[in-house]
Amino acid sequence: MKQSLQLKLSQQLRLTPQLQQAIRLLQLSSLELEKEIQTILDENPLLERSENNDDEDDSFTSAEEINEIDQYNLDNPVESWEQDIPETLVVDSSWDEIYDSQISNDSSNDGSFEVGQHIADQISSSLQEHLSWQLNLLPLSKIDQIIGLAIIDSIDTNGYLQTELSEIAENISNELDVSLSEVNVILNQIQQLDPPGVGARNLQECLQLQLVHFDITTPGLKPAIKIVDSHLEVFAKRDFDSLLSLLKITKEELSLAIQIIRHLTPNPGAIYSDNTSDYQSPDVIVKKEQEQWLVELNPEVT
Repeated sequence: MKQSLQLKLSQQLRLTPQLQQAIRLLQLSSLELEKEIQTILDENPLLERSENNDDEDDSFTSAEEINEIDQYNLDNPVESWEQDIPETLVVDSSWDEIYDSQISNDSSNDGSFEVGQHIADQISSSLQEHLSWQLNLLPLSKIDQIIGLAIIDSIDTNGYLQTELSEIAENISNELDVSLSEVNVILNQIQQLDPPGVGARNLQECLQLQLVHFDITTPGLKPAIKIVDSHLEVFAKRDFDSLLSLLKITKEELSLAIQIIRHLTPNPGAIYSDNTSDYQSPDVIVKKEQEQWLVELNPEVT
């Protein structure tokens, strides 16, 4: 056998670690890519994100503009609130469908109520756990504790009591001797817990429970209580002339009352709800213009 030496050229594609990583990143969506980048930044303290802040000032409202808006609201109190009040209001309906309310978190203002100190910025416990924790701090007997837990179990994620007290008393009476009046007493104690308004059986009662937490000297509180107690539907119809006539107050007093009501929350338990939607931003946007379909990258994720 004769031995020989031959030279042969060939091409081979080898997936280096860098190439494998590049291929994997190309397959990620913009949201997954953002999470991947954040994970790498968290794992390596020597890395930092570089962002372009050239247009940062354009996204903020100037102090002068804010002052002008606030001054307008003060000069035109009823007009500024009129735009936010709905056409109709059903007392037992969901406030989200009929009113766009905002909750004031500034405890330094008059009329604001304090939230339990143990609540973190990122709420992790459910409403039932939060109420049960407070219930255990009350000086109650074992029977009253059982009644309280039964009531808490009947409160939905928005903070409303969904079961009749007579039904709760009947269910407990199968094992213990409990009267309807005892259940009602424990409900009154639960309605004093945090968050204010919890345990209400309808929207009107929910707002009433929140108003009792305000300082009695708060300007506009008395007409606000009268509106919620007796004229809530008139208020919802934006019939301010009728309210002025019924309450026999000035426009300034009515404006203060409106501000108080507007800062109440219709769903006090919503802050503890876990049912938050996981929204994902699309990579591309498809829209139709002049009988033609256009596809463009989403500017929010590019």
